[in-house]
Amino acid sequence: MNEHIRELLYRSFDTELSEEEQMLLDRALSGSPELRAERDQVGSMRKAVNRTAAESFSLGFAGRVLQRLPSGEPRRSNAEQIMLSMRRMFRWVAAVGVPACVILLIWNLRTGTAQRTESAEDLWETPVEMMLENGQ
Repeated sequence: MNEHIRELLYRSFDTELSEEEQMLLDRALSGSPELRAERDQVGSMRKAVNRTAAESFSLGFAGRVLQRLPSGEPRRSNAEQIMLSMRRMFRWVAAVGVPACVILLIWNLRTGTAQRTESAEDLWETPVEMMLENGQ
């Protein structure tokens, strides 16, 4: 089959041919059963595509596409996710721990039960002396 005739056939689906081109295509179609079969096959495929496109691009198509897209936040690696969760946990512990330490310090200073420095040193030296006596 002549490539020029085939080009005319495909163009005839999309644009209007000139009178001369249309007459040439009609003569070729009347003389070639293969060309008529190709025209019928292309025509049926185009109809099927148009029908499918009309169904799939119905109202709300853009919204459905946007819902399937991932959120704008980039995906983080496992290490980044662990660091973020540790940072959140540290903030919570710091928010609770610092006031608790301040309250305990104030309570200890007000009640007067604070350890003297000498007695704190005695607590450290006693286990060391015991270890030396036992030969460890």
